[in-house]
Amino acid sequence: MQREELLREQVKAMIFNEPARSTELRTQIGEQGLARAHFNFTTAVFAGAVIQYFGEELDLAALRTFMTGIRHDFRKADPPLKFMTVEGAVRAIYGEDHFLDEMTGEEQLIAMSAVIRKITFETPYITDNIEPFLDEAEKLARQWESEG
Repeated sequence: MQREELLREQVKAMIFNEPARSTELRTQIGEQGLARAHFNFTTAVFAGAVIQYFGEELDLAALRTFMTGIRHDFRKADPPLKFMTVEGAVRAIYGEDHFLDEMTGEEQLIAMSAVIRKITFETPYITDNIEPFLDEAEKLARQWESEG
């Protein structure tokens, strides 16, 4: 599987709740040395999903409501989801990137994955338009890579 296809298929497996396939593809990503590309692509998908859900400006009341839902939906997650990490990752999209200073890359991936799953479950627009949505994320990830 080519790089872009592998990254896209892993994210689709996550979005469409195929945990075994998602894990298998993440293993392949690691074996192929694509961890940085995976992180960038997942971050681009996350950014697109967050902006699609919250809009161009973050309303803190909407974020509080969203976080209540995250706490409920992931209350039995194993390992437990760090809810402050989730909120910090969302707020980072809106310029509060100081929240990222306290998170490891893996914590960011876990938080972003939870948000992507919740938003795509609640926002049919993304799943109904998955290929164009992933095309845009791919362009953004490539831009970040070219910027260094």
